[in-house]
Amino acid sequence: MKTLLLRKLALVAAAAAWVAACGGAPVAEDKPPADKPAESPADKPAGEAAKPPEAPPPEPPKDAPPADKPADKPADAAAPAEPAKPADAATPADGKDAKKDEVVADDRPSDVKYPTSPAEVLLAEGVAMLGENNLNDAQQKLINATKQDPKSATAWYNLAICQYRLGQDEDAIASAKQAVALNGTFSKAIILLSVLHLRKGEPQLALSVVNDGLAKRGDDVMLIGAKARAQVATGDHESAVKTCIDGLRRDPSNPEIMRYLAEAYLGLGRDGLAKLALTRAYGIYMDDAEKPKDAPADAATRKQYEVRIAQGGGSWRGTGSEALARDAGLAHIFYLYGRFSMRDEDWETARDHFKKAVGYRVDYAEAWNNLGICWIVARKGEEAVEAINKALENQPKFLEARINLGSAWRVTKDPDRANKAKVAYEAALAQDSKRPEILFNLAILYLENKTADMATDEARFQKSIEYFNGYKELRGAALEGKELEALKKYLGDAELFLKQEQTKRINAEKASKEAEDDKKKREADKTAKEAEEAKKKAEEEEAARKKAEEEAAKKPPEPAPTPPPDGGTPPAPPPEGGAPPPPPPDKKEDTAPPAPPPEAPKPEPSKPPESDKKEDKPAEPAPAPEPAPPPPPDDGGSKPEEPPPPPPGR
Repeated sequence: MKTLLLRKLALVAAAAAWVAACGGAPVAEDKPPADKPAESPADKPAGEAAKPPEAPPPEPPKDAPPADKPADKPADAAAPAEPAKPADAATPADGKDAKKDEVVADDRPSDVKYPTSPAEVLLAEGVAMLGENNLNDAQQKLINATKQDPKSATAWYNLAICQYRLGQDEDAIASAKQAVALNGTFSKAIILLSVLHLRKGEPQLALSVVNDGLAKRGDDVMLIGAKARAQVATGDHESAVKTCIDGLRRDPSNPEIMRYLAEAYLGLGRDGLAKLALTRAYGIYMDDAEKPKDAPADAATRKQYEVRIAQGGGSWRGTGSEALARDAGLAHIFYLYGRFSMRDEDWETARDHFKKAVGYRVDYAEAWNNLGICWIVARKGEEAVEAINKALENQPKFLEARINLGSAWRVTKDPDRANKAKVAYEAALAQDSKRPEILFNLAILYLENKTADMATDEARFQKSIEYFNGYKELRGAALEGKELEALKKYLGDAELFLKQEQTKRINAEKASKEAEDDKKKREADKTAKEAEEAKKKAEEEEAARKKAEEEAAKKPPEPAPTPPPDGGTPPAPPPEGGAPPPPPPDKKEDTAPPAPPPEAPKPEPSKPPESDKKEDKPAEPAPAPEPAPPPPPDDGGSKPEEPPPPPPGR
C-alpha cells in the first residue's frame, strides 16, 4: 500500500513537472465597446452583491501609482474630439502571443496514445518552432500533425495559436473549434476560442463558448476568469464583478481573477477599488518571485491550482497558468496602471508604465499601442510611429493601432506626413468601414492638410464635410454632449472654409470671363478697323481708276497713218529725237511727186498704276520731229543730184 502511494505521488510530481514545462494559451482582450448589449439575465450568476476581497492588500509596488481620486467616466467612453486624438485604447491581451511560456497547452489530453508516434513528433517540432516564433514552419509542422492524428485536440489547439499569430483569424477559429469539439474540457482551447471571438468583435459568442465550458467544468478558475473578461467586453461590468468574486471564493489569491476584477471596476469608474485589486495581484506575483524555493508554503498565499495538483486525479487541468505567465501578468498589471494614469491625463507616468509593460512582454501589442498614444499627446511623432508599428508587427489586424498610426504620422516632421496618415486611415477603413473614429480622423486630416489626391482646397474641404457627415450618421443618437458640440464646431469650420473657397473660385471665374470678353472685344475692334481701312483703300483705288478713264476719254483720237499710194509698206517713223531717215530712191516710172510725210503720232499719256493711292498728273508729250525737206523736182531723167546733207539735229 505504501509503495502504491509512493508511485501515485511520483506520478503526480511528474505531471506537475510536465505542466511547468508547457505553455499556456495566448489570452487577449479587446476594448469593451460602449454600445454592446449586456449579457442576458440567465448568464448572470446569482449571489450576494459584489464587494472587494476582504483580505488586506499589501503595500503598493514602488512602480505603481497611488490609489487616488476616481475618474468621472470609464476610460473608453470618450470619442475623438480633438484633431490628433488617437483611437481609444484597447483592453490588453492577457498572455497573447507570448513565446515559450504561453503557446503550449499544459494539458495532456487522452487522444495522445503513443509518445513516439509520428503525430507526437510533428507536434513537438511544431511547438518548438512556435516558441522560437518561426511561425510559417511551425504551421506546416502542426498541419501535418493534425493530418497524422486528426483526433489530437492538442495539435489543433497549437495550430490555432499559430494561425492566430499569423493573422489568420478565421482559420484559427476553425482550428480552436475543432480542439474544443474533440475535448470539451480543454480549458485553454475554450479560452482561446473565446479570445478569438473577442478579437473579431463578437463578445456574446465569446461568453457563450465559456459558459459551455463551465457547464462541464464549473469549478475551473481559468474559465471563471474568462467569463469575467467576456462580461467586461459586453459592457456588463456589474456581472463581471460578481463573477470575479465567485472565482476568488474558490481561489482567494488568484492574481488573474484580481486583474479581471480591476478591469471590471475600471469599467464602472471605481478607480479606487480597481487599484486595490490590482495592487493585490501585483503583491502575489512579486511574493512568488521573491520567495525562496525551499520556503514552506504559506496558507494565506498558497494558490488553488497547487492544491489541485497535489490532489491529483486530473483535476489540475486548466488551472495552473498563473505560475507560467508571471511576466505576462505583471505586464498586464503595468498596462492597467498606465490606463489609470491616462484617465488622470498624467501622460508621462502612463508612458513609464507602458514601457515597463512591454519590458515584461515585448509582444504586448496593446501596451505598444498605448505607449504610442502617449507619444502622440507629447507631439513626439517619430517615437509614436515606432511604438505603434511594434503593435502592428505583433498583431497585424489591430484596428485601433492602425487608426493611431495615422494620428502618429500627423504629428511627425515628415514632409509627406499628411499622405502617409491618409494611407494608414484608409487601410483601417478598408478593414472596418463602420468605425466612426476612422471617418472622424479622415475628416480632420482633410480639414487641416493638403493631400496628393485633392487638387484644390475646395475639393478637400468638400471631402472633409462628407467624412464628418458619415461620422455623425454612424454615431447616431449616441452623439451628444461635448462630442456633438465638437463635431458642430469642426463641421462649421469646414463649411465656412468651403464657402470661402467657392467664393474665390466664382470670383476668379468671373474675372477670367471678363478678361476673356475684353480680349475678344479688342480683337473684334481691331478686325473691324482693319476691314474699314481695307474698304477705304479699295474705294480710293476705284476712284483713281475711274478718274484715269475719264481723262483718257477727253483726249482727241489720234489720226490713223496714211498708207503709201502703191500699197507698199509705210515708212517707219523716224527715231525719236533724231534726224529723219533719207527718202527712198525714186523709181523711174514714178512721175508723181511724193506725198508729204505723215505727221508723227503723238504718244498717249501713260496710264497711272492702279496701286497708287494719289492721282498722278499726265506726262507731257514728247516734241514732234521736224518734217523732212521735200525732194527736188524730177527733170526728166537726169540723174538726181545728191541730196543736201541733213541739217544738224537740235
